[in-house]
Amino acid sequence: ETLSLPSWTLKLGKFKAALGRHNTFHTHAFPFIDAPLINEQLLGEEGLNDVGFSAAALLPAPWFLELTLQALAGDSDSLFASPSPYDLAAVAQVKNLWDLTDDATLELNLFSTAGNSPAAHRSNVYGADATYKWRPSVGGKYKALIITGQYLNGLKVDSRAAGIAAWTQYQFAERWWAQARYDRTHGEGANTPSTHRESALFGFFPSEFSGFRLQYSRLSEPDKATDHTIAFQWIISMGAHPAHAY
Repeated sequence: ETLSLPSWTLKLGKFKAALGRHNTFHTHAFPFIDAPLINEQLLGEEGLNDVGFSAAALLPAPWFLELTLQALAGDSDSLFASPSPYDLAAVAQVKNLWDLTDDATLELNLFSTAGNSPAAHRSNVYGADATYKWRPSVGGKYKALIITGQYLNGLKVDSRAAGIAAWTQYQFAERWWAQARYDRTHGEGANTPSTHRESALFGFFPSEFSGFRLQYSRLSEPDKATDHTIAFQWIISMGAHPAHAY
């Protein structure tokens, strides 16, 4: 990845595709222990991660405006996985970031991807997400608020699905977070039964390199009994680690 080209960032290798904010997170940095339902359904549990080339340009605007175009090998097992080595997948994203105040920012992403899947079917995903962040310039070590909402719509092989997800993360003490999430998916058609889930999470982070998270989720699927899940996660970071994206 280039570091000093004016207004440009070029990248070559295996990376998380610029397909919305959540897809750029590695699993240990997910806002919740698991990904939103629609992300898992269309992009897989760990998101769209493939070999390819990326070019991101910072466009002239009064705010942070970045256009990213990527060409991927199309080897993603979850979305593309074309049998032909010559079938590339394309990704495009427009990222906007505004400084609302000294303490708050608003980020808006518009994105899409398209490529071939097995049996020469066409797969595509498009969507948008928005994130509001608040951390006071004075006392920001102890309080913070993040609110995120996203929409994804995709055609995977020959089945279309759409879904929304919204979550809130609130830091109420130096090392404590409380979080809540609602996500919902449905197939093609306005009257298609939907699957929805409600989640709550408490996180305790004794240091920059470790964290404990306890999550409860209630999943409701058509014609199935309601599923209740409790998950516990212990995160440990060892060795050199690059900074996470803002």
